[in-house]
Amino acid sequence: MTKPYTVFTWTIFLISLACYLVTIVFVQTFMIVKEHRDPDITKWIISYIGILSFQAAPPSVATPKSPTLALLFQVWLVASFLLVAGYECNLRANIIVKEYEAPIETDVDILNRGVQLHVSKGSQRRLRKEVDSVIRGLTEGGIIHQLIKSYIKPQHLVRNDVQDEVLKPFTMEQVFGAFVVFLCGQTLASFVLLLEMVAFPKAKSASPQFGSSIIQVQSVHDQAYYKWK
Repeated sequence: MTKPYTVFTWTIFLISLACYLVTIVFVQTFMIVKEHRDPDITKWIISYIGILSFQAAPPSVATPKSPTLALLFQVWLVASFLLVAGYECNLRANIIVKEYEAPIETDVDILNRGVQLHVSKGSQRRLRKEVDSVIRGLTEGGIIHQLIKSYIKPQHLVRNDVQDEVLKPFTMEQVFGAFVVFLCGQTLASFVLLLEMVAFPKAKSASPQFGSSIIQVQSVHDQAYYKWK
């Protein structure tokens, strides 16, 4: 059974999840808790992120009572997104798109491929040029191609190609797109955070307003869910 990802790809997945977890803990501990001096602000932040992440889910799932459970649930969501997006998109691309092989234009291209060329004994005979001209004429006239179609069945060629294919796990090059989106989001969020810290170092936002806004969002979410149910 073929593994879905290589060891290096799994390592990058774990590092990305660790960065996501550290970012949440940093924002909760060093920014919001110290700024508002509210012991319950951590619960509001986790609930707010949970509402944004699971707004289509029932309230019991979207806003867990335990902050630790909510944090683990959000990390699980990011892990599922990276794994599913990377695996499905690249699996479909590998099935549909054929591998591109660069054409040979110079002698350096042949050397870079590492293909061994074997020269037969009769390559330096006197009649080589005459025989080559005859074979070239038969090829241009389509006679050799017709002989190949008459005596070689295509199903044999297809069967050999299928047997030579070996399934390999996805490498970092094939799932790089999902990490680009993830890193761009992390970079943008960090830039906005630093910009707010530099531009508004002493800005004070009342914690009751922040908490009340989250309570309003959560209550609207609960009412909509139970009304639909």
